[in-house]
Amino acid sequence: MSEHADPLVSVVMPTYNRAGTIERAVKSVLLQTYKNCELIIVDDGSKDDTENIVARFKSEKVKYFKNDRNRGVVYTRNFGIKEARGEYVAFLDSDDEWFAEKIEKQLNKALEIEKPLFVFCNGYCEGTEKKYAWDLNINSTFLTYNEKVHPLKQSVPPPSCWFISRDVFEKIGLFDGNLYTWEDPDLVLRMFLGGINIYFLNELLLEWHKSSNNLSSINEKLLGAKEVFLKKHLENMRKDKDYIYRFFCSMAKDYLKLGDKKKSRKYLLDAFKTNPYKISLLKRFLKTI
Repeated sequence: MSEHADPLVSVVMPTYNRAGTIERAVKSVLLQTYKNCELIIVDDGSKDDTENIVARFKSEKVKYFKNDRNRGVVYTRNFGIKEARGEYVAFLDSDDEWFAEKIEKQLNKALEIEKPLFVFCNGYCEGTEKKYAWDLNINSTFLTYNEKVHPLKQSVPPPSCWFISRDVFEKIGLFDGNLYTWEDPDLVLRMFLGGINIYFLNELLLEWHKSSNNLSSINEKLLGAKEVFLKKHLENMRKDKDYIYRFFCSMAKDYLKLGDKKKSRKYLLDAFKTNPYKISLLKRFLKTI
């Protein structure tokens, strides 16, 4: 339950060279039906016209900060959280957009739940075939931790879906600064492990967009971050043998794509130790020799 009848919601928006999309994102916050919001924009050293576009918004709700240099999304989001004054924190990437009732509907649900809490909604990605943040066929429900079924087996919803009570960060900490990417799954997993009340609100309340400067393509930094994540959570991940097996296979496949056969073999061996009855691993292993 909230401490106030009309709690302040802080919206943290990291951005980097998004002059072409940030106006749309900011407008979607200012047009929310719930009005007691602040928008904290943290610019990670943009070199385009992002700052000038933000300056056009004269609303007192908009607060703009700019990093002294490009520091990455983890630092940038954490900076925004530290500047937030709200009882609740939501995130919106600067190339995404919320529908008008997004905050109102998540807040109404949050007011029914004991803190610390995490309410995430559904949404879709643009394109000829819509991609949804979560399964449309799952009813709105609380989610609980089951060590035999790893929480990350289900896709992690993008941060633009998130709505979090501030005390979550006081309990489990901020985004992990050691992760170049995979910081979102890491925080979600820590919320499950930390006993946070987690609720899935199956309503389509945002649209996220594909951008040219995202971190989804396979590269050494991405795989390095996954290795940091793996080392950090290995003991927990091993409790679900199917999940850790698939994780090892994914790492092997991605390192082979990068031409690193040695690393690929290493993860195939890890997969084999987890499930020695998978004959198909032998065929994959031969490709690394």
